[in-house]
Amino acid sequence: MDTNKTTESTVNEDAVRSALQTALKEAMSDSREAEKAAPAPAPAPISLEEARAALEAAKEREAAAAKAAEEKEIADAKAAKEKAIADAKAAKEAKAAEAKAAKDAKASEAKAAKDAKAAEAKAAKEAKANKKAAKKNENKPEKQAEKKSAKKKADDEPKKREKVASDAFIEFKDVRKTYIMGETEIHALDGIDFKIQKGEIVIVVGASGAGKSTILNILGGMDNLTSGTVIVDGEEVSDYDDKELIFYRRYDVGFVFQFYNLVQNLTARENVELATQVSKNPLDVQDTMIAVGLESRENNFPSQLSGGEQQRVAIARALAKNPKLLLCDEPTGALDYNTGKSILQLLQDTARKSGMTVIIITHNYALTSIGDRVIKVKNGRIESVETNANPMDIRDVEW
Repeated sequence: MDTNKTTESTVNEDAVRSALQTALKEAMSDSREAEKAAPAPAPAPISLEEARAALEAAKEREAAAAKAAEEKEIADAKAAKEKAIADAKAAKEAKAAEAKAAKDAKASEAKAAKDAKAAEAKAAKEAKANKKAAKKNENKPEKQAEKKSAKKKADDEPKKREKVASDAFIEFKDVRKTYIMGETEIHALDGIDFKIQKGEIVIVVGASGAGKSTILNILGGMDNLTSGTVIVDGEEVSDYDDKELIFYRRYDVGFVFQFYNLVQNLTARENVELATQVSKNPLDVQDTMIAVGLESRENNFPSQLSGGEQQRVAIARALAKNPKLLLCDEPTGALDYNTGKSILQLLQDTARKSGMTVIIITHNYALTSIGDRVIKVKNGRIESVETNANPMDIRDVEW
């Protein structure tokens, strides 16, 4: 009995539970349908100030867009205008260049035509002149050629003079040189007489102002004497005119100066080559550079050489001319003791080997012992002329 009650009670509870679940599902389904069918919620209302602000913002955006469009339109118009101006300028320049080219071409054609006409006229004139000359000299062409060659040679060099009798290679006879300073007469040389033999080393010594350099300048053809006679190798040099003196200095005399007088923008070798270009029978430049010990410095400029090296270049330049006479004016005056001694050794060796006559002007009396002949000058006159039977080697001389 109790068991049947329990079973009945369990069945009723399951039915109730099932009915409740079904009712819950239906209620949830109805709620979803109601939500779908319900209208959207109305927007929240705004205030008058917010509406005005929104309107102002919209206006500003419209104004900014309009301004941007206007600026773009202006920029485009400006760019188009500039392009049009540039195009017009380029077209104008191209047209001008074309016109100039045409003008230049026309001028060139006119000039070419003019030159051709002138050349043609000149050729015709020359042909006519040649024809006339050929006809005139038809029977004597060789004679005319010889005459022309002789005339050219005469124009190039002065005529040879007759030899003057003298028993010396160099002879000064009563040579005087007077300078006139206002009303004052200065007798630089006052009756000079001396002789020098070929191949001698001659030392002309004296105090400053004695007249040594004046003797050298007259002997070298660089100054004229007032009176007297100067004979060199049988030629009366004192009677030479300007043209004869030019060729005398060019061919017969080599100069070595105290301060070198090198051409600064030429190398050592080029300075020596320069002298050989105006000589008749110059020595070989390379052999001369070797002789003065400068073969390793021949491509250096004077500013890159020591004083002794520059003086060696000056000596090489004088020797390369292969002159009859080498004149040295205080060649060691600007050099130190050892360098000066080496320069004098070079001059002494050159004179001994080549037989060249070397004349050295100096105020250093210690050097008189190396000369074959010593000429002492004082107050424009010869004080004495001495001959050294046994001249010393420069290596043995001290001062």
